[in-house]
Amino acid sequence: MRRLRPWALVLSGLLCACAGPGPALRSYPHSAVLDGAGAYRLLWGRRGSALALRLEVRTRGYVGFGLSASGGMASADIVVGGVERGQPYLQDYFTDENRVLKKDPQQDYHLEYAMENSTHTILAFSRELHTCDTNDKSITESTVRVIWAYHHKDMGEAGKNYHGSNRGTKSLRLLNPEREEVSSASLPYFDLTNKDVPVPDKDTTYWCQMFKIPVQHEKHHVTKVEPLIQKGHENLVHHILLYQCSSNLNDSVLDYGHECYHPNMPDSFLTCETVIFAWAIGGEGFTYPPHVGLSIGTAADPLFVLMEVHYDNPSFTEGLIDNSGLRLIYTPVLRKYDAGVIEAGLWVSLFHNIPPGMPEFVSEGHCTLECLEEALGAERPAGIQVFAVLLHAHLAGRAIRMRHFHNGEEQKLLAYDDEFDFNFQEFQYLKEERTILPGDNLVTECHYSTVDRIRMTWGGLSTRNEMCLSYLLYYPRINLTRCASIPDIMEQLQFIGVKEIYRPVRTWPFIIKSPKQYKNLSFMDAMNKFKWSRSEGLSYNQLVLKLPVNVRCSKTDNAEWSIQGMTALPPEIERPYKTEPVICSSSSCLSCNLFLTLLCIVYITASTIGNTVPFV
Repeated sequence: MRRLRPWALVLSGLLCACAGPGPALRSYPHSAVLDGAGAYRLLWGRRGSALALRLEVRTRGYVGFGLSASGGMASADIVVGGVERGQPYLQDYFTDENRVLKKDPQQDYHLEYAMENSTHTILAFSRELHTCDTNDKSITESTVRVIWAYHHKDMGEAGKNYHGSNRGTKSLRLLNPEREEVSSASLPYFDLTNKDVPVPDKDTTYWCQMFKIPVQHEKHHVTKVEPLIQKGHENLVHHILLYQCSSNLNDSVLDYGHECYHPNMPDSFLTCETVIFAWAIGGEGFTYPPHVGLSIGTAADPLFVLMEVHYDNPSFTEGLIDNSGLRLIYTPVLRKYDAGVIEAGLWVSLFHNIPPGMPEFVSEGHCTLECLEEALGAERPAGIQVFAVLLHAHLAGRAIRMRHFHNGEEQKLLAYDDEFDFNFQEFQYLKEERTILPGDNLVTECHYSTVDRIRMTWGGLSTRNEMCLSYLLYYPRINLTRCASIPDIMEQLQFIGVKEIYRPVRTWPFIIKSPKQYKNLSFMDAMNKFKWSRSEGLSYNQLVLKLPVNVRCSKTDNAEWSIQGMTALPPEIERPYKTEPVICSSSSCLSCNLFLTLLCIVYITASTIGNTVPFV
């Protein structure tokens, strides 16, 4: 038998390592199926200053993956790979604003493993989060619009085969922190779902239904909440809020649902002010940290809850019947802390408004130091721990930041999304829990674009109106449910030349008395009549950010802290927010992983890949 030389033994060992299943699946803590047919699966995980990705795609042709600001092909960062005649390939590309695909002169995606069998192509590769390459897209904690494509043929030397309909986009957070999952398979649960709700043929409907929590008389903790969205209604159900209602209600309120915010809605709905959970479109289930749970079953816990479902039906489709809702998984094994929710930001009202034609307009909602001083000072002087945040806006929203100030000094951003996607809103787990203390300031900063609008955009419930909200999940639970603000309206009206309104105010929106050009107009009509230019809009934006605010500081059961309704000045903050400098890593100096990759390629080329066990 012929003996191998020592270097060949080393090489053989390296090749055998590469011939296995590639990087262990445990190195990819996150996964998502990107297409409706289940043909394209993405797995990923952070690896130091890099992101490791694995694509498992039902094809024997090429596989494309990319990052795009818009979710389309224009100005995208793309990688294409596959296995052609036993030879793995992976190329870094980019597209210009005209969607022309070009090979990137700086190759920043590094192949670690490639395999093709009778049904699937599997590629494992990595890339630095920040590459110093202007053709690449930095990977941050913001929403990332992933684009994907595949073809039954490989790229080939002659040109690029068009992927046809095998393509799509999905918004994800690629840097969501890993979290400890506790198995919930054997735990009890209950569902809160609508029953055959007729969705009206109008663009926006809020439907409210009262439920009674079935777990009573003994304390339990909800550990996970999952959305139950009726199949085919993924774009119809925009968000779901769960409110705690007065414990003085009786079972008669459970008989029927009704449209929310309607003059004829039941009075019992008005007792439901405390948000205990929020889900928004694109989000998945939410798992509480191992030391925290949503308390149910005691006198202080929710007994009656109101589920508010926002239906978004811009095409005015008729005959829609919906049965969506939430599943709450719970345990009798109690956790250390009870979770609470604080709604922070801008109180939803017409006093929040955005001029038309603005490429960028910034609104700020303040959870003021006065509110936090009073509520935390009375209930939790040592502070509360925030562990997750949901940032919420509507169609004009482009970016949202939750800024945190302690003793007037700005801290690291509590949460942010610089590429906000209206169709993807979920709780962001914080990498590290954040302590909020009495006297802190929290500012929800929302960036909007109204370049395609010719009339004012108003704060309101419709997705064509706007919101600027943050939902903070925290522990231990205290008696603070809303910490928000409303900007002063009179100074806004003075900007467009309003001098006097009719008093006492008997109508809403109220009516203007003078000057003549606005006489007998509502303030909404007057704001729309004003001839807005971008320079006027910019000046108006600078004004509203400095206006005094009316403080909203609410408890459960419609109670209020004494600071409620008081006027406060917003904190002096630096605008615009200065982002932390990014340290990028050039790919010109590669580690020994490149050597291993080359060995893998040599090995796979020499192997009969078609005879491998089919991927399942």
